[in-house]
Amino acid sequence: MRCTVTSVESSLALVRAGIAYAWLPAHLVVSDIASNELRALPLSAGGTRKLPLYLVLVKPTLAGPAAHAVMESFQRHVPRG
Repeated sequence: MRCTVTSVESSLALVRAGIAYAWLPAHLVVSDIASNELRALPLSAGGTRKLPLYLVLVKPTLAGPAAHAVMESFQRHVPRG
C-alpha cells in the first residue's frame, strides 16, 4: 500500500504512528531518533536525498520582505554553481 500525503507534517504523523516510512528532514526527526521513538532505516543505497531548491523572483521590486529574506539567505549560504 502507498500513502500519499500533502505535507511533511502528515508524513511525520504516519511514520510516528508506525503506518509508513518516509524520507524526512533530519531536523524534524532528530529528537525522535535520539529517544528511540524512530529509527533510521539501514539502507545500503538511497538513505539520503538531495533536492534542488529554486527561488524565482519574476519582479524583484514587487517581492515582499519574506522573499527578500530567503533570497539573501540563499546568497549567503548556497554556493553558486
